[in-house]
Amino acid sequence: MNQDVKARVFKVIEKSLRIPKENIQLDQVIKDICPQSLDLVSLIFDFEDEFNVSISNEEIQELKTVRDIVVNVEAMLVKNHA
Repeated sequence: MNQDVKARVFKVIEKSLRIPKENIQLDQVIKDICPQSLDLVSLIFDFEDEFNVSISNEEIQELKTVRDIVVNVEAMLVKNHA
């Protein structure tokens, strides 16, 4: 796992959802930290802006944990640089 990507994901979550990063865990369920659908939409937009990626609705459905976000963003960045 790329530690830079992980740190940036945590930073986006911290800023977007106002959660202290020490309270964010890789295995946290996204719905637990982001129960409102509008918060999730905002969070996805923030990830897209931070990493300059586009996250499809299908990809959003696959994101269950914070770890899933980190892994998927890493894969998108690799694909974009290939």
